[in-house]
Amino acid sequence: MSSRQASRSKLSSAIARIVVSDPETVENVFHEHEVHSGFQEMVVVELQEVATELSNLLAALLMAEVNMHFSYHLSSHPAPRRAALALHVDDAENAPVRSCRVKALRF
Repeated sequence: MSSRQASRSKLSSAIARIVVSDPETVENVFHEHEVHSGFQEMVVVELQEVATELSNLLAALLMAEVNMHFSYHLSSHPAPRRAALALHVDDAENAPVRSCRVKALRF
């Protein structure tokens, strides 16, 4: 038994959440290496004026009755004084991000 096989047999399970820009490639790589995985759609929003637009975004989600399960700050945003957030919501198709003057991208 190789050391890699031995280390795999010792692990019962692990959970890691990662946000990627190319989920199809990641899925193929995981499949190649027999890594069990699941993928979830996220909404990415760009906030130009963080202080006001964050509260507007949260208010719009509340009004649309769309629940946010978790979010990640994407720290690699190139523009100064702007923020990008990756949001996992229960209804990504109907998330009211356009009404909040934020840029929305679907992963």
